[in-house]
Amino acid sequence: LLPEQDGGFAPACELIVAGGPLDRVLAEDAPFGVLDPQVAAAWPAPVLTAVGVLSTFAVLRASDVTLDPDEPVLLELDDSDTWVEEVYESEPAEPAGPPGTPAAPRIIRSFAAVRDLELVDRACWPEALAELARPPLRDVVCAPEPNYTRWWLSRHALLPVDEGGPGSGAGTLLPPPELRLPGADPLLEGLFAPAAPLPGVDDELLRALGCRLTLEDVLGDPDAVMDLLDRLGDADREVSWPAARTLYMAAVDAAAAWALAHPERRLDPPLTIRTPDGVFPSSEVVVVDAPDLLGLLGRGRSGLRLPLDRAAEAAHVLGLPLASELGDCEPVEGEPVEGKPQEAAAPTPAVAPDGTEYLVHRELWVTDLDGTPTRVGWRVLGGIGGEIHVDAEAGTDALARALAWRAGQWERRHALAAALRDPEGAAQRAAEDDLDEM
Repeated sequence: LLPEQDGGFAPACELIVAGGPLDRVLAEDAPFGVLDPQVAAAWPAPVLTAVGVLSTFAVLRASDVTLDPDEPVLLELDDSDTWVEEVYESEPAEPAGPPGTPAAPRIIRSFAAVRDLELVDRACWPEALAELARPPLRDVVCAPEPNYTRWWLSRHALLPVDEGGPGSGAGTLLPPPELRLPGADPLLEGLFAPAAPLPGVDDELLRALGCRLTLEDVLGDPDAVMDLLDRLGDADREVSWPAARTLYMAAVDAAAAWALAHPERRLDPPLTIRTPDGVFPSSEVVVVDAPDLLGLLGRGRSGLRLPLDRAAEAAHVLGLPLASELGDCEPVEGEPVEGKPQEAAAPTPAVAPDGTEYLVHRELWVTDLDGTPTRVGWRVLGGIGGEIHVDAEAGTDALARALAWRAGQWERRHALAAALRDPEGAAQRAAEDDLDEM
């Protein structure tokens, strides 16, 4: 028992040093007394610390700590029951015996956690993090997983947003995973708020707490991938379509790799999707898996345009249908008669310069995914290796696209168009190609 500033006595572990690092960041209602200043002045700081008086954050240490999801709280640490559940969900324990037997409890041989973080005043987190960034507290924050302290800080610490002006960062406060650091990958702009500079707190520590710097920071685990997909589908966020397209493919790659390593679990697909036309419910979006379907999606659908060779994988991860699965989109005569499509008139056979046969229609009308006749420039029934149909008035560009898609070489459509327009210029084009970057 030691004397308090306002009279009376309290156990040393319930007292803090007036004006110390901990005293400056605690909320007013924190359940600590203040050590009598005369006692604080009479004894060196190491002596006061040794008997339990707090100048900075205390570290709780224990050996052979059992993580049990059925226990409500671990060592009286704030929100530790949620942490224990997440540890078990992220790394399921191995069965202790034959199949069907309960899993062995997870035991941490040497456990350490920073105490009393829940008592920090919300406006004092920058100063609190500066204190936690210094050894020996930093060693606890940056210890290997499973790490309760780092987990807690990533969810509950509140950091200022750089609002771009005098006094920026003094208003909005967000947890670390909501923020991107200065110099972050431009792809993250619009998805995460800019973090204000924090004196005494380095980027390495902030990244450990969840602040974003690189795209890898956003794709580090399945929860982060799902969070990214949800942000991309948030209509209130400003994200350009080129950036969204790149991020969708990165998320699909990360989700596919994770699913391959954990076949027993599947990510929940997002409820909304960002397309070139805006953000839509996933029920109104299809993945475009054939270029000749771009204009045949019908009403009430938006197309997600990603690399064709990745369309099926993207559709699987995002829980979306492929456009080619929703209709045959076959040629018809033209405008419907009494609401019913007509049969297509006989087209004229033709042969492309490379020997590929195709069919020329005076007007090429094709039913879209809603069954509505739509005039298009070209269509390859059956996709790669299929039957080519072109509109007589569509010109060489339409035939070039049809030939490229039928051959499974969509990237060659522009070169084929040039060859069809100017067959004699092949040598000149080849000479110019030699000057391109390899």
